[in-house]
Amino acid sequence: MSNIPPIGGSHLLSIILYSDASTTDTLRKNTLHPIFITLGNIITWRKNKPDVKQLLAYLPIIKAKDDTQKKSEEHKNIIRRTFHKSLKFLLSPLYNEDNVCTFSLTYKSTRSNHLCYFCLVFKENLSNINLNSNQIESRSHKNMKLHYKNNTEKNVSIEKV
Repeated sequence: MSNIPPIGGSHLLSIILYSDASTTDTLRKNTLHPIFITLGNIITWRKNKPDVKQLLAYLPIIKAKDDTQKKSEEHKNIIRRTFHKSLKFLLSPLYNEDNVCTFSLTYKSTRSNHLCYFCLVFKENLSNINLNSNQIESRSHKNMKLHYKNNTEKNVSIEKV
């Protein structure tokens, strides 16, 4: 990880957002999609305590009328656009006056080949303590942009939007 010097009194702050649909009744018919926020700069043992995670908002849930609609590309695009517009709204205080903000979005991490939001180590190697530095590729803006341009974004769990 490279050292980023403070610019004009600014500092790097790692913000972690996570979300998972939650059922709200015993019949498992009603769900909400909460999004939580925590800071990545907090040491891990403290970051995993319940009082460090804060509920930020509930994301909208777009339901399909049937399985055909649910599997349609149009429905998937509506869900994707809604999700990204919701995130843009929630993260709008982080954008500067030039409307620039950099963030990385990893999806379906438990089923992904690369579980980590920080690097591109294969999930089978995450517990391998004998990896050397040339076996660990960082999930940098440059790397992700290259995957995006080469149409290999699915290999690193990013989506074109």
